[in-house]
Amino acid sequence: MVLGVILGIVWLAAGFIIGVVVGNQNKPTTLDVSNSSGLDCDAACAQWKARREEGCRARQEAIDLQAQIDATNKALAAATLVHLVSAAIAAGLIIAATFWPPIGIAAAVAVAVAVAALGVVDMLLGKLAAQSNALAQARGNESMAMTREAEARNFLTTACPPEKANQCLNSPSPC
Repeated sequence: MVLGVILGIVWLAAGFIIGVVVGNQNKPTTLDVSNSSGLDCDAACAQWKARREEGCRARQEAIDLQAQIDATNKALAAATLVHLVSAAIAAGLIIAATFWPPIGIAAAVAVAVAVAALGVVDMLLGKLAAQSNALAQARGNESMAMTREAEARNFLTTACPPEKANQCLNSPSPC
């Protein structure tokens, strides 16, 4: 009995850790570039365009991570359903096996499926936790990128005459 509890704890811990490791594979890139002030007009325009590209990448990373979380949530719902159904079937078969022992084999199979499904649920929970942390970081990067883009835009409008600034500002979006 104690060995079964220990093995169960190890099974669940291993599943969660595997999920966290798998979920950490898609960490968002970090933004560590700051804007420079006092640039000439062309350099200020280039800086603003670079910040726009960073903003596009940061937004796309957040969108991609949200899609991964949505997919993980669907898989988690399916695995949870499989676990609950197989656990209920196992319980019914165990009760039935007390009246007709040959059903015990089917009960053992149902228990094995329930335990395996629980491991998958646990792994998906770990993956979801890691993905949620990555999404929070990606959203922070997106916010930072938007702030840096606005700052670069201000530097551009300060560094350039209005017609040259408008020419740069009217360039197509990199997104």
